Amino acid sequence: MIKINKKIVLGILVSSLALSSCNEILDEQPRSGYTVDYFNSADGVTSGVTALYRSLRLLYGNGYYMSATQNGTDEATWAQSADGNFKDLDMTGGATAINSSTFPTSMVWGSVFPYINTANGIIERGPKFNIAESLVSEARFFRSFYYFQLVQTYGGVPLDLGSGELALNISPTTLSKRNTVPEVYTRGIFPDLLKAVNNLPASPRVTGGVTKNVARLFLAKAYLTYGWWLQNPNNIPTYPDAARTDPDGHNAQWYFQQAYDIALQGINTPGSYALQPTYYDVNEGSKDRNSEQMLYADHTASSVFYNESDPVGFGSGWAPDNFAAWMQTWNYTNIKSSKSATSWTPASPITREAAQSLGRPWVRMAPPIGVIKNTFADKTNDSRYDGTFVTTYRGNWQKTGTGLESTTTLYNANNLPVPVGGAILSFLDDDSQLPNIVYPSGGGQNSVGAGVLPGRADWVISPNGISRIVYPGLWKIGTYRTDDPNGLGYPNAGLTRPFPVAKFSEFYFIAAEAAVKGASGAMSARDLINVIRARAEKKKKKKKKKKKKKKKKKKKKKKKKKKKKKKKKKKKKKKKKKKKKKKKKKKKKKKKKKKKKKKKKKKKKKKKKKKKKKKKKKKKKKKKKKKKKKKKKKKKKKKKKKKKKKKKKKKKKKKKKKKKKKKKKKKKKKKKKKKKKKKKKKKKKKKKKKKKKKKKKKKKKKKMEVQQ
Repeated sequence: MIKINKKIVLGILVSSLALSSCNEILDEQPRSGYTVDYFNSADGVTSGVTALYRSLRLLYGNGYYMSATQNGTDEATWAQSADGNFKDLDMTGGATAINSSTFPTSMVWGSVFPYINTANGIIERGPKFNIAESLVSEARFFRSFYYFQLVQTYGGVPLDLGSGELALNISPTTLSKRNTVPEVYTRGIFPDLLKAVNNLPASPRVTGGVTKNVARLFLAKAYLTYGWWLQNPNNIPTYPDAARTDPDGHNAQWYFQQAYDIALQGINTPGSYALQPTYYDVNEGSKDRNSEQMLYADHTASSVFYNESDPVGFGSGWAPDNFAAWMQTWNYTNIKSSKSATSWTPASPITREAAQSLGRPWVRMAPPIGVIKNTFADKTNDSRYDGTFVTTYRGNWQKTGTGLESTTTLYNANNLPVPVGGAILSFLDDDSQLPNIVYPSGGGQNSVGAGVLPGRADWVISPNGISRIVYPGLWKIGTYRTDDPNGLGYPNAGLTRPFPVAKFSEFYFIAAEAAVKGASGAMSARDLINVIRARAEKKKKKKKKKKKKKKKKKKKKKKKKKKKKKKKKKKKKKKKKKKKKKKKKKKKKKKKKKKKKKKKKKKKKKKKKKKKKKKKKKKKKKKKKKKKKKKKKKKKKKKKKKKKKKKKKKKKKKKKKKKKKKKKKKKKKKKKKKKKKKKKKKKKKKKKKKKKKKKKKKKKKKKMEVQQ
């Protein structure tokens, strides 16, 4: 057995959880602590699930945890106000070896075991109270999540899955077996995450709740990390010492393929998650909890404050405050401008403000120069630099509480004026203008050692001038509060925004890395990375607009300068000319008077002539008009006569036609009458003939009768 100072207690804090609405943030009600008896009811078990979400705030948003995970990497180094702990983690010059007493290294160990124990209680007791497997799987997710944090930080750790002598233990213990890395992964992390993937819902139960895809993301990441551990290309030692073999008989390549397949499943079945349109949108404070943020540490439903109180003064700088942004914020309030254009009268153009680009300066961490010169070398096409750092600091002296509320203009570099909201200090994209920058020997007028470029009102610092004292601030997790929009807000208090833990874009990076390690599938590493690269690329239209704006601004500035120079020259000339002009004016006035008189006479004559001409013209016009009228009348009369004649002719023709028609009708009638008469005559004749025949027949009959 290895002696390890391990405290296994139940997670302190918790709450009652509303299970009905998928749009609710967890509603927490603090309690003094959990006992084993607390898990003897369904309410106790469900409250324990809420406590697991609260546990995220102990690490994420905690500046010391961020230091423990980032200092000494290619993302962060120690800054001016850093103490020994920060420097030790950086492992640069003057650092001492990291050991168990190096403060931030113990943060994960001391924070997560109580919540692993809470998860154990939920997993064991949940089925007894008919708690849904989906809810129990949330506990499985958090147990695997924290073991994943532990194994990445310390290597092998004691694996407590809720059985044996440590089951639901509420008292500290100093003796425990340290399991190997393969045991932690294969017995703890993988089984829990596989069950979570199968049983968690596709959509979050509550705002920020874990889902199938959240579990998939961490399962893919765990497979990828374990594959690297098995392969160990750099021969890194592990603790406790263990063979680089998998208990289940799989090799590193099998795990890389699993990581790829699961990550691709997550991409192809996104559910409610999606990439944001731009990199800037991912981190903008007003768009927190967007579709790309899959897991984040958040405040409660009953209080918008991250630390469960009302922080409006100075924050404590300790968990559960969200104060990580302070660590990489430098003393920008030291920048100076002048109240006067003629004599340097120092004033502070920028004051602490609860804005995403400002906040509270702690100066514990800084970006390494490699990030600025190498990682984000292409700042014209890559939007990530502007979406990560504060590159321009703007004046906010008009805000309530600065003492300069009535001042509209301050004077900056080259004694040029700067309006409210104008650029006070800018970090240049590269060192191309370095030969033209004039840096002071010390702090200079601006007091921070920034340089001056000809024609620019803002102080400037090129990448070569960045130090552990002055550097671009970390915008993406910066202070963002809306509870005091009219003034400076509460810049010294903790942030109220959620702190991101996992993002949908990570699926693409995991799958791409696995593909580089030999995994294969529908998308290549290049295809996967290009999706994210395309999103990170600055849009050309915007670039053109910006370039045009810059050109216009430059042109305007040049024009203004030229105008000023011309005005000065003109003023001098005007003074000399004024005296000469006064004398000349008197002479000119006399001449003008004479000329005016002559002109008046000429004008009068001209007017008279013009009037006469006009009269003549009018008369001629009248005559012409009369003639025209007469001609028109004659023409009209002729036309009328012609029309009358035509009408008469037409009438005559019509009459003739009518007469002809009448005659024809009469003839037809006569013919008809004749025909009728003829027919009648014929009929009469026929009748007579018939009568005669009848008479003859009768006579014959009589004769015959007589003869007989």
